Amino acid sequence: MKRNVLSLVRNVMMTGCVLIAAGAVMSCSKSSDYNGNQGSVSAAIAVFNLSDQSGVNISLGGSVLYNTSLVYPSYMDYQAIRPGTYTVRSFVASSNTTLAESSFNFDTANYHTVVIAGANNNYKNITVRDNFDNLSGTNGKAYVRFINAVPDSTQPTVTISGGTSPISFVSGFGISSDFKEVTPGDITIKADNGATINASSVLAAQATGVYTAVVMGFPGSTDTAKAVKVKFILNGRLQ
Repeated sequence: MKRNVLSLVRNVMMTGCVLIAAGAVMSCSKSSDYNGNQGSVSAAIAVFNLSDQSGVNISLGGSVLYNTSLVYPSYMDYQAIRPGTYTVRSFVASSNTTLAESSFNFDTANYHTVVIAGANNNYKNITVRDNFDNLSGTNGKAYVRFINAVPDSTQPTVTISGGTSPISFVSGFGISSDFKEVTPGDITIKADNGATINASSVLAAQATGVYTAVVMGFPGSTDTAKAVKVKFILNGRLQ
């Protein structure tokens, strides 16, 4: 039976964004100046800033999405937008300097995540469709996916283990996985390229929870806040 996806977003809006990791420093906001006529049918978008730039913003088809800029690292919770195909532009708010541009079709009644990522003039808008309709809220399971936002030319192996047989992916910069079903409990996400990337974190996954693990940071950084690490976001709970 097809699940009512809107119940997930209502839950997210009530609980706010949740970063699930020790020492987490991501900030969250829901404020927006996107004023398209959304009508009765809409899509939804959430945005991360995991680039080396603080004070960035994003526009869809020329309309600036937020009335406040995003520091590093930060996450903006789901909000409604008018469906359609847009040029997605990330930019430094103070100078209006473009970081990356891409095109994406934001489907009616679907949810989407944009990750602004990169460093040293190598930036991407990693845009993914959040296929919550394909997930069951009645089987007692949790769901986890990862997004690799580390701007590195290597392809680390990302492994999801605990609560399921280990699942491994070879993942370059900008690659994401589908949501994977796991048994609730401690779930470890590890990213390792045998050299400059070696990070892991443990998620206490709960039944019906939908989580995104972001592999983030900058290899070789001496700033502990910008070292490569794995953090989690609770997207919401299935109903």
